[in-house]
Amino acid sequence: MVKPWYREPWAWFLVIPVLTSVVVGMFMLRLAITTSDGLVSDDYYKEGRAYNKTRERDELAAALGAQAVVRLDRTTGDITVRIQGEFAQLPQDLVLEVVHPTREGFDTTLNLVASLGPEYTASLASLMPGPRLLELASATQGWRLRARTLWPDQDVTWLRPPEGL
Repeated sequence: MVKPWYREPWAWFLVIPVLTSVVVGMFMLRLAITTSDGLVSDDYYKEGRAYNKTRERDELAAALGAQAVVRLDRTTGDITVRIQGEFAQLPQDLVLEVVHPTREGFDTTLNLVASLGPEYTASLASLMPGPRLLELASATQGWRLRARTLWPDQDVTWLRPPEGL
């Protein structure tokens, strides 16, 4: 007597991987359609053209000898930035961007307020722990400083111009 196909072990050995692939493929298709591509840039050409402008800002920071130390108070969320450099006048428009490396929704822009001499402060409402890219910039003076940090574990971060400019 001949057994039906579904009672044969070799039939299931061949069918189960195919069915599993179809189910996983449908799940991945649904995931690709419903989630955002946070890392994909809309305009690569525009970003490529902006590279020279950002390099000029880094070179200006290096020429000024600009450096900064950023301190995060873990309990209050207050951020203190102390700048150093050969500035003709201390900047009044410092902006600190706290950028998450992969999730755009976790990015924060802080307008720093001058307090004592070369010291500026701001308050951070909330911060998810993890790695961040800090970018300190002055729009009127045209320079910027960048550094990577791991907040809140690393509560003091030095920002300097890139090496080799």
